[in-house]
Amino acid sequence: MANVGGSSPSRSTLFMIVGPPPLHRWRVTGVLVAIAVVLLPVNMARGREWNAWYMSRASAVMTDIDSGRSVDEVVSRHAPQLLPWSDEQMRQGIE
Repeated sequence: MANVGGSSPSRSTLFMIVGPPPLHRWRVTGVLVAIAVVLLPVNMARGREWNAWYMSRASAVMTDIDSGRSVDEVVSRHAPQLLPWSDEQMRQGIE
């Protein structure tokens, strides 16, 4: 690849910035692992929040089923939150 109209950093400059080529992969891996470790607590908290929301909705479905509501009524009330892509799939799961 030709350098048009500018100067490119020399190999020695690049070496000074990021280290020897064998270390490049380890540095990238280290950065990715550090990001994952920093974000893990946030991800865990959001996962727990979502689980609490989902379990409350699933509990509401079970309450409606136990109270004798019709399948169509349960599906119309709860499918938009729990299974928005397929009313039929939820209907089959209830029956």
